[in-house]
Amino acid sequence: MACFILSRKKRRKFRDKHVYTSYQNGNQVLLILPDGREKLIKHHIYGLNVTFYGKENILKINEPENQIHDISVVFLGNNATAVVKNNVYCQLSSGCEFFIDKSSYVNDGGKFWLCEDGAKIIIGKDCAISWNVEFMGVDHHTILNDKGKVCNYPQTIEIRDHVWIGSGVKISKGVIVAENNIIGMGSIVTKSFLETNCIIAGNPAKIVKKNINWNVDAISKYIAEHPKAK
Repeated sequence: MACFILSRKKRRKFRDKHVYTSYQNGNQVLLILPDGREKLIKHHIYGLNVTFYGKENILKINEPENQIHDISVVFLGNNATAVVKNNVYCQLSSGCEFFIDKSSYVNDGGKFWLCEDGAKIIIGKDCAISWNVEFMGVDHHTILNDKGKVCNYPQTIEIRDHVWIGSGVKISKGVIVAENNIIGMGSIVTKSFLETNCIIAGNPAKIVKKNINWNVDAISKYIAEHPKAK
């Protein structure tokens, strides 16, 4: 099934209606509780829109129920699993896997495309994903080689622990980003970066600085707590 490209306005409209469709056919929505237990949800939650077109799909939400907002998930096929947080829009085809660790966060406009069978996107621990970041686990259309064979199947995107992704970044399928890296605003990431503690930036993205690390706090707060860092 093809991807549905919805405008932000339309996605917000769907969210405001807080619509669910089809909890039948083995589809489930689960809330991950602070102690790690999972609670089956069968009632409407404002700020969550999930649509099931297939069977045996599982959506797990890694946010407190009273703090859920701007989550929109479309299951296009069967037997897919998504573990999501706030500010996520994603589409999954059959057999897809989407995971964001509970210690990571996504700002407004995060889009995650897994609308080909078997696509996978994994976001590790302590990651900071800024505004309007897009993860392209698929190409949306078919590319054929000179023998008429499909040559652009989906490939896994893996963002390892403690990666800061700046606003407007786009990440292509098959990309792995190693720990403690920063991806600069507006970068287009089309290849893997397995070296740690780097700043990656540009179109196409490349390493522009090495031997760095980062902290989620603002500079003033960090220096107040770590005076020797000034």
